[in-house]
This record gives sequence, C-alpha cells and structure tokens, in this order.
Amino acid sequence: MRNNMPNNDRSTSLRPCEKNNQSPSFQVGGIPLPEPVPPLNEREDYRIGGGLVSAGGPGDGTWNRVTGPCYTAPNFIKHEELAIEVDDVAHPLRCEMFRGRLTGVYHGQATIGDLEIRLVDAAPFDRFWITRLLAVTNRSLSTSHRVRVVARITADVAKAVGVPPDGTAPCLSLIHDQNAWAWGPSLWKERTLLIGFSQTAEVCVEGEGRHRVASATIVVPAGGRQDFGLIHLVHTGQRPARVYLDQLQAIDPTVDTETTIKAWRAWFSAVAPKFALDRIPDGRARDIVEGGLSYLKTNRSSDGGLVANLPIYNLTWTRDAYCGLRGLLATGHTDESRRFLLYMHRKFLAHNFIPNSMSCGNDSFALYNGNHENNPGRMAGAYSPCPEINTAPETPALLVLAARDYHRSTGDEATLAEIDTTLRHCLDIQLLHAVACGYRMESSGDETELCGVVNTMAAGYDRHLERHWSMASMALAIAAYHGLGLPFTRK
Repeated sequence: MRNNMPNNDRSTSLRPCEKNNQSPSFQVGGIPLPEPVPPLNEREDYRIGGGLVSAGGPGDGTWNRVTGPCYTAPNFIKHEELAIEVDDVAHPLRCEMFRGRLTGVYHGQATIGDLEIRLVDAAPFDRFWITRLLAVTNRSLSTSHRVRVVARITADVAKAVGVPPDGTAPCLSLIHDQNAWAWGPSLWKERTLLIGFSQTAEVCVEGEGRHRVASATIVVPAGGRQDFGLIHLVHTGQRPARVYLDQLQAIDPTVDTETTIKAWRAWFSAVAPKFALDRIPDGRARDIVEGGLSYLKTNRSSDGGLVANLPIYNLTWTRDAYCGLRGLLATGHTDESRRFLLYMHRKFLAHNFIPNSMSCGNDSFALYNGNHENNPGRMAGAYSPCPEINTAPETPALLVLAARDYHRSTGDEATLAEIDTTLRHCLDIQLLHAVACGYRMESSGDETELCGVVNTMAAGYDRHLERHWSMASMALAIAAYHGLGLPFTRK
C-alpha cells in the first residue's frame, strides 16, 4: 500500500516492548499491562480472537486480516496501518508486538517526540468486536499536544461505504455478500465489518479499495494521557444499522481491554494445581506451552468448533480439532472438549454423518472426506457421498477418542449420555464398513494418509481410492472400540 503520509522517520523512535523497557506503572484501567513474552524468533506473525472475530498481522502493528462472525467469513481487509497526527503532522506508527503474559492479548510501544504510545490489541471472549487501544501519554512537563489517530485500510471486499446505510455518523462499512468464498461456501448471511473510533470524526476514500478512518483531535496536556479505541465490529444485519453503530461507539476501549486481560488470566488459572504452568521449571518451555495454549484457545469458535488455522482454514476439521483438544486436556482445560463434543453432536443431527470438516456458527457446510474426482461437487459444498463411503474410516473414530479423553479427564457421563446417538453412529459405521471390507478400512484420502500409506502423487485427492487400504484408519477404529471398553465384534 502506498503511504501518502509525510516521512517523519527521524522524529519517530521505535522501541521494542521488552521487559526492561516495560514501565511497571503503566495501567490498563485498574490493572498493569501484562509482561511481554519474548518471541520464539525475531518477529512473529500474531493473531487474536475471542471466538467470533479474529484479526492479526506480521507483528509490526499492522494487520492483514479480519474475519468473522464465528470465524466463517472470508477476510475483510488486505492491510491496515495506523498513524498518529501530532500537532497536524502525521507519523506512521510501527511497533513490535508481543503477547502479554498469561493472555492472548498483544501489545507494543513507540515514541514520537514527547509522546509515548502503547498499542494493545484485544479480542474479548464471545463478543462481535475487537478493540485496538492506543494509549497516548505526554511525557512533556510543559507542552500540550493536539493528537488524533488515523487508520488506513485497504479493503478485501468489493462493497465499502463511508457511513452506515442510514447515513448516520461516520464509520467505514465493509460488506461481504452471501456468495463470498470462505473455504466452504458460507451462503448463510451477508456480513458487515464496521471500523471506527468511539469518537470517529472522518471517513474518506483515498483510492481503489483504500480508506481512511480518523478519530477526533484531542489535546493531551503535559503529563497527561488519552486513550483512543479503534473498534472492529462484525454483524449480520439482523438489526438496524444505527444499533450497531451505537454499540460500537458505546465501547469503552480501556475497560474493554482490561476485561479481556482479566478473562484470559482467569482462563489460564482455572485449572487444577497440578496443571499450573509455573510448575514447568524451564522458562522457555513454559513460554512455548503458554503460547500454544493461547493459540488453541484463540482458534475456538464460540459455538464449540475448533478451527484449523484462522488465517487460512476457517473450518473445523475433526482431525485437527482432536489433536488440539488433546493438548488442552493435557494442561487441565476441559470445557473446550465438552463444547466440541456437543458441537459435533449438533453437526451429526444436522447432516446425518460425521464430517471431515464443517463450518462454525451455522450448519451451511459440511465436507466429506475423499477427493474431487469421486465427488465433483465437493468444492462447491455438495453433500454427495464418495464411492469409497469414506466418511467411515477416520473421523468417527477420532470423535469417539475425543469423548474417551474427555471422560477420562472429567468423569462427566452426562455429556456422553447427551451425545449417545452420535457416538453409537460412529461405532456402528466403522464396524459395518470394516466387516464389509474384510476387516480393512479404505483410505480417506486426507492428510492422515500422508505418512506414506498411500502414494498421494499417484493415488491422492483426485484419484480413485477403492483399492487402497488404510492401516491408520483401521488402528483408529480399533482404538475407538478399545477406548470405550467394547469388543471389536458385531453381534
């Protein structure tokens, strides 16, 4: 994206938000900003998400994606960058972003003359928005400064308007229609992303797909501080546009960020003492486990799905979710597994099979295992089964194993009783398929077989699989029966 702002690099000093630079007195509402966790590499892409809306970027304070609601919409933006106008002079804002300790909140800092700027990106749990808090502190003892924050956004959608459809206060609206592709077709709602400040003053078009959203100009007195909040709110048009704009403008960015930090810390601490991360003696190992857990939690959709990879794969794959849930259970987090089991039960009731992958937030899409040649409508969302009937091999077994793991961790029999119909289907379809094939399981054609069981170059996604037998899927089926204490026989 071309930057039309003046080049003020000499007057802008960037500081990595490292522990030694972090002022212990800096507060977000009534709590200290969490200690930054060192990255694994010099700079990492980061993402934030609260179960409904997700965003992220390359780690320098810019964003290249915003998706939602329920992680099912395609990306709304190609690029978002921030700038600070100080006494009518614009300064690009770049700051290295670090994850806050025991949270999935990211923050960084920079200095521009007398001003110290903290950027904190927070996605509240199960809310339809993300808050970008910009806290501007004037370190001068004698000089006040006029400040406003500007966001420049390059849209990834064709339809963008400078104000909501009813012509109310300025707010950028980016609209995805019902035909927008999102891996699985999401033909269920038109979705709108509103971008604005609680004190938005200006929205304008700068060029093809490029937009400018600016806050009001506020005087920050000597020794004072002003918090700005850039809000990204996704909705599906169920209420008048004015209602969503009022909701956006009513968000207090400081309180919202503080609440999100507290929610993350409560989640990390809500485990039995034997799972406490401070029991890991090696600090680097602890950081890796903590960071992995924050990403798994970020990938959890509010309806119980666990999407495979927020920037790319916005569907819940049964296999990927199972592996992620193993990690959560191993560290004492059990509720995600319970919600996933109920989510999969709902999907079975809706589609009458255990999908390879499915959408979150609605039942508009469910994907069979298999390949395009045997299911020509697969990439268009068709539900026609593959000739191999390969919904039987791996996904039902993995769901049973997820139920087994959850029960071992919690002893919760009520949840298993609630999904009894689904579990019985999983066991029956595997056994019937195995018996019909001489106690062999056909290959599903998916990544489970990439270990070399099937030569995917010759017999992969777009080849017939009916003569390829899967040791991996057979082992999973046997493990599913063994895990529930059932004999692998059909009476």
